Amino acid sequence: MADVAARLEKLQRALEEARTLKSKAEGRKEQLEAERQQILEEMQAEGVTPETLEGEITRLRQALEAKLAEAESLVPWDLIGEAPGGGARAGEPF
Repeated sequence: MADVAARLEKLQRALEEARTLKSKAEGRKEQLEAERQQILEEMQAEGVTPETLEGEITRLRQALEAKLAEAESLVPWDLIGEAPGGGARAGEPF
């Protein structure tokens, strides 16, 4: 009979632990859903949707690359003895 009582006690502890884990998981889920909603609102304020985000990132990278190339073309590299760049070369990801 002591074996049955020990098993029941073990089951009770496991059930309590499972309830604690479930409660923590639910709290984390609520936190992540709030963060997700905030991100979606920020994206909407910028005129971007999850579906258009990748294209917008590509567009911004290309615009940045064009502006960097334009700025580099204005520097007299041959006079200062350096080559343009130092970061990613044209066509390479940042």
